[in-house]
Amino acid sequence: MRSLHDDVIVITGAGGSIAGAVADAFREAGARPALIDRNEVRITAPAAAYSSIAVAADMSTMASAAAAIEQVRERFGHVDGLVHLVGELSSGRVQDIGDDEAYTEVFDSNVRTLVNAVAAVLPEFLERDHGFIGGMASVEAWDGVAAGSALFGAAKSAVSSYLRSLDKELAGTDVNVGICFPMGYVDTASNRRALGRRYRQSLIDPRMIGAAFVTAASWGDGGRLVEMPVYPPR
Repeated sequence: MRSLHDDVIVITGAGGSIAGAVADAFREAGARPALIDRNEVRITAPAAAYSSIAVAADMSTMASAAAAIEQVRERFGHVDGLVHLVGELSSGRVQDIGDDEAYTEVFDSNVRTLVNAVAAVLPEFLERDHGFIGGMASVEAWDGVAAGSALFGAAKSAVSSYLRSLDKELAGTDVNVGICFPMGYVDTASNRRALGRRYRQSLIDPRMIGAAFVTAASWGDGGRLVEMPVYPPR
């Protein structure tokens, strides 16, 4: 297992409902989480608690993603990992999708932001021959079926395919990729409200998502953990 002590791990979408557990998991492993989110208010206090940096940025353009990562480099001197958690959820039957807005929102937030974030960190990782890139897929991407949320499933499948392809391209390097597939609903405030009390025992603890990413980032010398399905409790 690799030590993550003092590694700088950039977490994008760091103000989201899962991100806190992911950042905590890396902090407990000795890493330094650097937080990026569109809403600076949501990440200022956590960044202060980590003695780290809060960067307000929209990752929807290459330029904005590069500028955000550069702020992290200016603070710490380097970046060792990226865990990309940006991505809007969408539901709706195929026959009910009637305009461009739904497509643009789902694919831009899930796929475009990932491509931009990876582009901002990958040259440094390759130059140093060291790094970790993690991203969030979904059970729909794992199963290949997303009835009732086809756009979201397609976007997350694109995320998964992109990261799998990146992993193949990185063969022979010491830059690793990890893809987390929550195989059910994650325990967030919005899911609790939507599902009701009787389903709460079947929700995935966000700390399990954080543990999966930390484990993938720690492997590499004797084996790699690329695809990480995380199942609900029994």
